[in-house]
Amino acid sequence: MKISSIPTKHILVKANCQSEWDNCDFALITCDDYWKKEFKKKLEAIGSFHAPDSFLSFKFLDCSVEFYQSTEEETETLPEGKDWEFVNLEDGEEDLFAKPENQLDSGLLILYKNGSGFYQTYGKYSGEEYYTYEIPFKVIFEGIL
Repeated sequence: MKISSIPTKHILVKANCQSEWDNCDFALITCDDYWKKEFKKKLEAIGSFHAPDSFLSFKFLDCSVEFYQSTEEETETLPEGKDWEFVNLEDGEEDLFAKPENQLDSGLLILYKNGSGFYQTYGKYSGEEYYTYEIPFKVIFEGIL
């Protein structure tokens, strides 16, 4: 996995979980052409929604994220002070990453009115929460959506 200075099909983002026994350190978001098209629709829906200032967020079902545990084999980490980066993956590299012990349910994309957001999912049998750090999606994709 190599950090990229230009947009790629994957975003590496810091992640965490609320488990006393499981571990989650990062997530990979697959942002291929289909994801971009659907994400643009979500941003348009948010933009057309008239809500009071106290309205917090929108939740969308989204299976574009996978959560992982860090292992000693990971050679590329996020730079100090960064919560996300575009990355390039080798073919099949994702299959080598360690997944959390919990079997995870479908993911949710939580978007705020300003276009930033995060992914969230739960352990299928434990109900424990797994989540990414906040990502400024609208800013990231402003020029390419």
